Amino acid sequence: MSYLVTGGTGYIGSYIVRDLLNQDKEVVCLQRSGVTPIFRNVVGDDNINKAKIVQGDISNSIQLFNLIKANKIDKVIHASSLLTLGDASEANPSYTLQVNCVGMNNLLEAARLFGFKRIVWTSSLQALGEIVKYHKEPISDDAIYKPNSMYSATKVLDEFMAKLYYDKFGVDSIGFRIGLILGVDKPIGPGGIITNFIKSAATDAPTTIKTVKADAARTLGLGYVENTSDLLVKACEAPTTKTRTFNAPEYQVTTQQLVESMRRVNPKANIIMKDVVSPKGATWGDAQEPAVIATGLQKELGWKPKYSLDEAIRKMFNHFRKDAGMPLL
Repeated sequence: MSYLVTGGTGYIGSYIVRDLLNQDKEVVCLQRSGVTPIFRNVVGDDNINKAKIVQGDISNSIQLFNLIKANKIDKVIHASSLLTLGDASEANPSYTLQVNCVGMNNLLEAARLFGFKRIVWTSSLQALGEIVKYHKEPISDDAIYKPNSMYSATKVLDEFMAKLYYDKFGVDSIGFRIGLILGVDKPIGPGGIITNFIKSAATDAPTTIKTVKADAARTLGLGYVENTSDLLVKACEAPTTKTRTFNAPEYQVTTQQLVESMRRVNPKANIIMKDVVSPKGATWGDAQEPAVIATGLQKELGWKPKYSLDEAIRKMFNHFRKDAGMPLL
């Protein structure tokens, strides 16, 4: 049995490849870059050569189909997309559509034509867009969409295609609307901002978080990269689910609750919380994600996070403290 991991040398993909290799699976990675520093750090030099790394573009159907046939791919974990980082998806909407939607359609077509068993893929809570402005109650897996960016719109189309291909052609896929994924290797974007904040809190360095007092109940849909990888890998073996795309934030917490977790793990964390008037001045920016109901993960998949928020924070704190030559917590 061979696995194709798109974006396999990226942030989440590197952990997916590591976990599959630890299970002695045959892994093929398809992505635009070669071996990245994150991939080398997570997978380890001893295991890098165990994975077959192919540079390419998922939107190139001929290359993708040939790769799937040549490597006898049985299952796909699709973790590749053009993100909103640096407004990349907004600056080039046609390319975003090509990568995020044509690429997804190519995978669905390959499954229809070649009959491989499962596609597990990453959607995003951003697919729900601005629905938080109109729907104050927690939102279920059967969501209403109001996309507010090119990236979120492409994820909505991907979710629609996944359902269409299941209903019409029996293509078995499971999608997950993930939130901000925390981890020590996250270098950029909102997740990177939180990672840098965690690094400061871990090493007792003074750090300030700017929050909007009037929006104190605002929650963040967070995940921990090792939990997310575990979910995606285990979903490859799950029975066919009734739900095509699941809400999948592992932790739905306010900024205050996130800070409280850090202080529980490290009572010496020097965190200052400062109120600001406008959401645009807040540390995490002005995007408001809706609170969601994520019970489907447990009910249909029987999955729970390996690490609680406190445990994930402790693992990250100890990583940064070890690098700084400080005692572990």
